[in-house]
Parts: sequence; structure tokens; C-alpha cells
Amino acid sequence: MGVMLPSAFADAGLPVPSMRLEAVVGSGGNSADPLRLVADVACTLLPEMERFGVATAGELGAETLFERMLGESISNASAIVGRSEIGAWSRV
Repeated sequence: MGVMLPSAFADAGLPVPSMRLEAVVGSGGNSADPLRLVADVACTLLPEMERFGVATAGELGAETLFERMLGESISNASAIVGRSEIGAWSRV
């Protein structure tokens, strides 16, 4: 829903909300949290990836995906940004 939250608040008769966007960020060895999120999403979407011909289970290698991504992050000193989450609140 994200950026649609203000209109949802308005539709519910609530004041314009305060909002906040947060994301998990890491680098190198400290990138496990965002990488685990990415690996989990990829594994969850695997049936759809196969259905659309994006990747096969063998190509994805779900069993080792997280470890491989973490290894790449460490060897390349990469910055990793996990998914973003938006929160909204208002006072009546």
C-alpha cells in the first residue's frame, strides 16, 4: 500500500498521516539481514519465476542462495539495501 496510505487515511476520515520509510542496510559481513530478506523473497517467488521462464530451481539454487549472496557481498565490500517499509500514523 505504501504511498497510497495518505488517501486511505483520508477515505477513512482520518487526518493526513505522518509517515516514515525504513529499510535494512548492510555491507560486507554486516549484510546478512537484508540478504536473508532477498533470499527469502526469491525462494517464495520461485514457482512464479519457473512459470514465467525467469529461472529454474536449479538456476536459483535456493539451498545455497543466501550463502552465495553473502559471500559475494563480503568479497566485493558491497552495500546491500533490503526491502523498504512505510509506516503511517495520525492523531484524531
